[in-house]
Amino acid sequence: MTRERTADAARGTIDGYHWAEDWAAGLGVSDVVRELQARFVGLRAVCSSWYSAMLDATSSGLSGWEMRSGQAVSPVIGADLAKEWPASSCGWDEWYFFENVPVFDRIHAFCNWGGLSLANAAELEELDAGFSLGGQLERYRPQLVLGDGRRVFLLGRDKTTVSEFVDVCGRRRTTRCS
Repeated sequence: MTRERTADAARGTIDGYHWAEDWAAGLGVSDVVRELQARFVGLRAVCSSWYSAMLDATSSGLSGWEMRSGQAVSPVIGADLAKEWPASSCGWDEWYFFENVPVFDRIHAFCNWGGLSLANAAELEELDAGFSLGGQLERYRPQLVLGDGRRVFLLGRDKTTVSEFVDVCGRRRTTRCS
């Protein structure tokens, strides 16, 4: 495995998806959804990680949400839901956002691989418990994938959305108090 990253931010592509990650912005998934809510409104989301486990939409009392293959699926996201996007108490959350949620068995989370950069995601394929992030993106074709943990990251088909995410991270790094 490659050592953990050393830069505060990185960008790249994986199988046609643009991505960016930021290790210093101090943002979580809910912060990004609020900041870029126009990019999320109209989509539905599947939670692939909730504090490194699974969100149970039923027991959490999330109105309009459902469970599919053991994973929480949101209703169509409106402005109100985007402003109040759910977040676990400690991060390590990951969401796949779709125009139409596909049939799926299980969507694996990348965020739980700690210090691994998206630049090295292909290394997961070499591990017994790993998976192919590129293969999963190709199979399910999400509009966006957003996750947090040791860093916040966004993958998307649209380079403009990823650039907007980078801008949000940069503003956060430069305006945050120490």
